[in-house]
Amino acid sequence: MNRKVLVVTGVVILSLVSCCGVCMIAGLLDGGAGALNGRYECQTPGSVLMNGVLMTQYQPTGMWFVIDGDGYSTNGPGGSVRFDAEVVTFTGGGYDGWRGARADDAIVFRKDHADPRPGESPRFGDLRCGRVP
Repeated sequence: MNRKVLVVTGVVILSLVSCCGVCMIAGLLDGGAGALNGRYECQTPGSVLMNGVLMTQYQPTGMWFVIDGDGYSTNGPGGSVRFDAEVVTFTGGGYDGWRGARADDAIVFRKDHADPRPGESPRFGDLRCGRVP
C-alpha cells in the first residue's frame, strides 16, 4: 500500500509541476496578467557634479499614473493599456499614443513618446516611471 501511495503522490506532484511550468511560460509570453498593476511616479534624468564626476540624478516630474488590469488612470482622463514582454502602449486619455519600454519595475518613455526603444538605458529628456509600493 505504501508503494501505491508513493507512486500516486509522485504522479500528482509531477502533474502539478508540469501544469505550473506551463502556466509560468504562458505568463512570460503574455507579460503576465496584472504584471504591471500599481501606481507609477515619473522622474527625469538630470546631472550633478559630485567630487569632480558628472553623475546622473533623477528629478521628480509630478507625473503619475495607475495601471489596473487593461486600463490606466491619472489626474486627467484615463484610458486603456496593452503590453507585451518589452513594450507598454497607452490608448485614449492623457497619454494616448505613448509607448514605453518595460524595465524591471519601471516604464521608460523616450523623448519621442511613440518610440519605446526597449533595452536602451534612460537618456536625458526621457521619463522613467517607477512603480511605487
